[in-house]
Parts: sequence; C-alpha cells; structure tokens
Amino acid sequence: MTAIDEIRKRIVGATTGLFAHATYPLEDSLQYPRDPGLFGPDSVT
Repeated sequence: MTAIDEIRKRIVGATTGLFAHATYPLEDSLQYPRDPGLFGPDSVT
C-alpha cells in the first residue's frame, strides 16, 4: 500500500464515520414514506 492509498483510506474512514453508524445506515429509510429527507421541497437547497 502506498502512502497515497493510506491517506485515502484514512480520509474515507473519517468521512464515512461521521454519517454511517450501522452496517447499512439507510436500511429503514423506506419505512418513512412522507419524510422529505434532508432536501425536501421547502428546503433552501
């Protein structure tokens, strides 16, 4: 493994660690059919 690969692995691990705290974090997302999500129709985005 090169130095770049090690840095990439650390960055990906740190970034995904902020959002993914489960094996499959979006597993139950379809159980909320009326949830507009992060960027719903009234969001600034």
